[in-house]
Amino acid sequence: MNLRDTLKEATAGDHAALERTGVLRAFSSACTPPAVYADYLARQWHLHRVMEPVLQGWLGAGWADARLVKSLWLQQDLAALHCAAEAWQIVWDRPHSAAQALGTMYVLEGATLGIRQSVRALPATHPAQGPANRFVQGYGEHTGARWKDFLARLEDVDSMLWPDVVTGASAAFRAFETHFSERIHAEFDESASV
Repeated sequence: MNLRDTLKEATAGDHAALERTGVLRAFSSACTPPAVYADYLARQWHLHRVMEPVLQGWLGAGWADARLVKSLWLQQDLAALHCAAEAWQIVWDRPHSAAQALGTMYVLEGATLGIRQSVRALPATHPAQGPANRFVQGYGEHTGARWKDFLARLEDVDSMLWPDVVTGASAAFRAFETHFSERIHAEFDESASV
């Protein structure tokens, strides 16, 4: 078994819990209203704005500079929707090693690939297909290649460090699940159950 398969197996429950949150279910709905999409983007921004600087400290600048830019994309999208997100406190077990940081990146990079694929299946009327779509487009036509580059980096990790990579990934999934489960707007919760 390789590290990718180990991560996938070890975090399957965390991933499933995140997918069950109202935020992600609402985002994937064909009838998502713009306010719900803005809430989704704001929650993503809250997490990325905290995670990116921490990860920058653990990962090589040349490699990370091209990937730890999603908080800026999210700010652009929120501005396009004429929304301003206030910074929230988030609960996250921050990485204590480069291996744990790589585990967090596994979640962020995997989400970039997954979100881009999900958006392709949404109707043209979905807000993610509108002008506020920088974040959901990921790396554009380079998204698949960037994911393969990331997987190649995973192959270089010493097997003794695999448990630390899993720890970082699990912590990131839990942070997203917690933050995406918080009830902020009543109208969002009502829309999420549709």
